[in-house]
Amino acid sequence: MDVNTILETITDKTFLLSVLQTSPEDAFIQACNQTGQVLQPLVGEWADRLTAYIPASITSLKSPVHTDSLPFMNPIHVLMTIAVYFAILLVGTTVMRAMPKLEVKLLAFCHNVFLTSLSAYMCWSLTSEAFRNQYQVLGNRVDPTENGWKMAKLVWLFYISKVTEFMDTFIMVLKKNNHQISFLHVYHHSSVLLVWWFVIFVGPGGEAWFSAALNSFIHVVMYGYYLLSSLGFKQVSFIKKYITMMQMTQFCLMMVQALGVGFLFPFYAQLEGLDPTPVYPVICGKILLVYMVSMLSLFLNFYIQDRKRDKARRAALKGIGAEKAVTGEKTAAKKAKAL
Repeated sequence: MDVNTILETITDKTFLLSVLQTSPEDAFIQACNQTGQVLQPLVGEWADRLTAYIPASITSLKSPVHTDSLPFMNPIHVLMTIAVYFAILLVGTTVMRAMPKLEVKLLAFCHNVFLTSLSAYMCWSLTSEAFRNQYQVLGNRVDPTENGWKMAKLVWLFYISKVTEFMDTFIMVLKKNNHQISFLHVYHHSSVLLVWWFVIFVGPGGEAWFSAALNSFIHVVMYGYYLLSSLGFKQVSFIKKYITMMQMTQFCLMMVQALGVGFLFPFYAQLEGLDPTPVYPVICGKILLVYMVSMLSLFLNFYIQDRKRDKARRAALKGIGAEKAVTGEKTAAKKAKAL
């Protein structure tokens, strides 16, 4: 299928109507498949060559259920996407040095509306689907039946939403807010896509629902705050200092789950002489634990430094206020003396 045919298809009224009538996860799957067809003539040959170098130790971990039915599951495609992210970041910051910052209020508004809405949908859908299937925080297998396909699509949607979050960085580049493009920011946005690719590749469903639903809830608060702040609602300003605290709390909760999946359950099974076959892939728990430790460390450092900066700002403002008061008293004294 060539590019013109695809463009004609996606602009067709019947196609657009069908997309509007489908669920977000199905719409994203369709969009991802269409994007893959557009890019295939451009990068397909290179991707196929590089795919041959993927170690068997990685490919052997692929889940036997659902993964093959989901798009964007080739790790080479994921690495190429991350490489493009870095390229846009590098080229963008370089080009913007010679340009004035751009007005991107409309773009930022649309981005925040989109991610607030998508995060709310994912949080609600993941939680309700987990409740429907009587999931718990721990002890949830990947359902290989048709009944588990819905959950597989939802956690995949969460994974693919991480690509759309790259726009956070691109908006900062266009606004020349380079001080916000920290190591934490770039590390988080690039690494989370790769980590969640692995989760979906190995275990599309099961335990993954908890982390996806929890992070989606945090993003409802975060992007909702950005949205309301951009609209001038100063009443929500108090939420800002709690967002990082909420993020660190979620990392702690995810670490507890990762400990259960990666270490506690296998140890308990061995101790009690139970079937050592894990409910959910142990490797996911171990990788998630290491990743959450790194994220918690970086966010904790950011929180401490941010509090120090905030304290310094308040001290400076207090000093300015005191100086103005003294100046005012001197002026009043001079006037009184003159009288």
